[in-house]
Amino acid sequence: MRVEYISYIDNLPVDVSLVNVGEYPIHWHKSLEILFVLKGK
Repeated sequence: MRVEYISYIDNLPVDVSLVNVGEYPIHWHKSLEILFVLKGK
């Protein structure tokens, strides 16, 4: 399992991304991650 490092812009405690995910490797980090599925399963 790999470590994912998250950098925040201008020291804001939030990072928002819109991505197209087909498959994503198992990872961990010290931040909360929330996924919102718009289409698919």
